[in-house]
Amino acid sequence: MPNTTFSAKPSPPENEVVHILVVGSLTPPDVSDYLKGVLREFSDSALSSLRRGSGEVHFVEASAPDRAADVALDGMDALLVLGGADADPACYGQPREADTMYGINADADRFELALLRDAAARDVPALGICRGMQLINILHGGDLVQEIGPGTVHNGTADNSIMVSHPVTLEPGSRLDAIYGGRALSVRSGHHQAVARVGEGLAVTARAEDGIVEAVEAEGSHWMVGVQWHPEDPKAPSADLDLLMTGFIDAARQRKRAHMKPNLFFGALALAALLAGPALADGVAPNYGNCAPTGEAGSISLSTVEPDTLIVATVLPNPGWYNGVSPVAVQDGYEYCMAAQIAHRAGLANLKLMNLAWDQYISGTAKGYDIAIASTTITDARKQVFDFSRPYFGSNLGVAVKAGTELSAQTLRSKRIGVLQGNMGSDWVVNTLKPETQPALYQSQPDMVTALMAGQVDAIISDTTLVLSATSGTNGAIKVIGQFELNHGYGVITPKGSENSTVVDAAVGAMIEDGTLADLSSRYLTPMFGADPNSIPVWQQP
Repeated sequence: MPNTTFSAKPSPPENEVVHILVVGSLTPPDVSDYLKGVLREFSDSALSSLRRGSGEVHFVEASAPDRAADVALDGMDALLVLGGADADPACYGQPREADTMYGINADADRFELALLRDAAARDVPALGICRGMQLINILHGGDLVQEIGPGTVHNGTADNSIMVSHPVTLEPGSRLDAIYGGRALSVRSGHHQAVARVGEGLAVTARAEDGIVEAVEAEGSHWMVGVQWHPEDPKAPSADLDLLMTGFIDAARQRKRAHMKPNLFFGALALAALLAGPALADGVAPNYGNCAPTGEAGSISLSTVEPDTLIVATVLPNPGWYNGVSPVAVQDGYEYCMAAQIAHRAGLANLKLMNLAWDQYISGTAKGYDIAIASTTITDARKQVFDFSRPYFGSNLGVAVKAGTELSAQTLRSKRIGVLQGNMGSDWVVNTLKPETQPALYQSQPDMVTALMAGQVDAIISDTTLVLSATSGTNGAIKVIGQFELNHGYGVITPKGSENSTVVDAAVGAMIEDGTLADLSSRYLTPMFGADPNSIPVWQQP
């Protein structure tokens, strides 16, 4: 097979930004909220890496696509199929034989297979991760082992929600071998199925120590690669993820150049330059989606980037706050409808979302938005970068334990505590609570919850809303038993020195006063968290 060399850090001009269709099912049926949270976290990691490599991301939810499969790749330069739940064995001509299968959605299977088939027909580079790799194999006539069995190097739990690390061996001369420079890889996996019969026209390009197929690639010139592991796991080396995404983007860029007609060259460059930068929503939400704004229209005045439009920067996905995984899919949610309220009261007809990676959002480097709302805690350090409104939601710290654990504010100091690195809870635990044992730091919410479930810590402390969302997916195995009030909260951001800052602050105050925000909390947050955050007992600070 052709040996293609890719660089880890390309420096493309703006006119070579590539448009990547990313498809995944982040809400498969009959799976825990915890596993859904893992899928959201992994997808966010993959999308962030694509953006770092100058990819313009267009996300489609496979279970509820907003476009037909036969036109979804129009204008796209590449296709990424994310990991997720199991594919229906009917796709590869078998009955369901394993009782461990989960999250099957035939509609999502058909949609993603149709996209992969169209990518092959159009010579559009395609990358599949975990489930995505298995679908590539199915597309080529291959099938799967429906259950590889417990106790393997490939999974830590029956639902694959806990990742494990293991080595893989790459096939010399393969695309993956070229991307990773011929070195050995240690990868993160969480799968209970695997490729059995390899599809026609595919080559196996990586295997685990037990012989399980870990990667496949299309033979010939078409760039189609599937990896069984999860390079987008936040606990995997980010450099390895970026190398893979860079190779993928580079293939898309080469294909784009090869297919660009000379007489359209300059026009295409101009169009790509216009599209470079943060991704705005694919369209305006008519009448603010499902939100029903109240208050007097036009009662406040805002100066906006675009006429008659409020552009809101945020970070997706963020369920409950924004219900939808992409700007075009979001139609309601606490923060989305709060933004709709502000737009309505300012007499603005249109609402747009600008979706950013968290680091881009919180750094203050993004431009072209009017306000920013993404569950952002107000801190003194952040006030140096942004203007904040008064708090619209209390950002307290919740304490979660395994069900049946006896723990109180008085005994908390003597317990083993887990915290999220970079979260305000970690600073509070170290500097205010001052536990007897150094707290354990975790890189992600799922890792922290997993440690609590495994008994590695006695309690976890993070934003009350975060620990509530984690417990809602554990079927009562974890409970939030208390919270500490802090002099913090979530605030609406306006650019530093904006003429809108005072007006937005007053609008937030009015929504608190007239009960609008309390109604939004009851409507969108209580169902998401399984409880009203305000119902959690408040503990006295030590």
